[in-house]
Amino acid sequence: MPLALVALGSNQGPRVQLLQQARAWLSSRRSLHPQGASRVWLTRPVGGPAKQPQFANQVLLFRAECSPLELLELLQQCEAQLGRKRQQLWGPRTLDADLLLYGQEVIQTPRLLVPHPRMSFRRFVLQPAVEVAPRMIHPVAGMYLQHLLRQLDQSEQVLVLWPGRQIWQALRKAASQSSERLVRLGPWQLKLAGEKDSAPWDPNTWEVFFGEEELASDQLPRARLAAIWSAQEVAAGEVLSVPEEAQAKEVIRQVGPHLVFCSLEPSLLVRELAAALEATGPETMMGILEHTGKDQVH
Repeated sequence: MPLALVALGSNQGPRVQLLQQARAWLSSRRSLHPQGASRVWLTRPVGGPAKQPQFANQVLLFRAECSPLELLELLQQCEAQLGRKRQQLWGPRTLDADLLLYGQEVIQTPRLLVPHPRMSFRRFVLQPAVEVAPRMIHPVAGMYLQHLLRQLDQSEQVLVLWPGRQIWQALRKAASQSSERLVRLGPWQLKLAGEKDSAPWDPNTWEVFFGEEELASDQLPRARLAAIWSAQEVAAGEVLSVPEEAQAKEVIRQVGPHLVFCSLEPSLLVRELAAALEATGPETMMGILEHTGKDQVH
């Protein structure tokens, strides 16, 4: 039976209690055999509307006798049981239940993308996932989950774009400020590598390389995130995909954490990339939650 990795999140109502109920409901399904559960983490919301409550996040590991689509249906049933209403992208919710990994399968269907297309760079997913499945392999990045988390910890604020020039130009169209070598995305400032600047280092500045020009250099292992444009058709309404191009796959294998777009629509790029940069940061993890009548941080 394949291993299935599932992420739970809640920021409405009694968060820890809702995660406990979701875990109990899923563990009671005949086709799911519990193998472990991470601690419950308090995390800062990433992307979405401002001033929403903090999240409680947890990752569960199962042996699955059901197919990936059957497991997806179970997760959606669990969300519905606990009052989930899909009203706003990245908005507040009673329960979010996502299938992260299903063995080593790579799935791209109108209903399901596996691996989860944002899991490789989201610290609030990776940190609890490593507690229960550190040596589970991300089949696109080709890395153990513990190595993806280590890449976030040990890399620099370096962003690789592939194909770099096309993505850079699309970002410039939608950025609040831009020049030939600098783009500002909300709090983040992206600067093309090689620019000489005597200004003091800014913690919100990311150095940018174009992946197609840097494959032979020593820069890719420094990178914290690779942003890839993969020109392919995906399900209607879906904006992320898995890469098909050999060079794109090589960039991902060298960097690890990655985000693959199937559109260069400027506002989409800004929304996804700004949220991705934020999700890599250690400040998104705010402590361990325990349920003692109230949610308490330890």
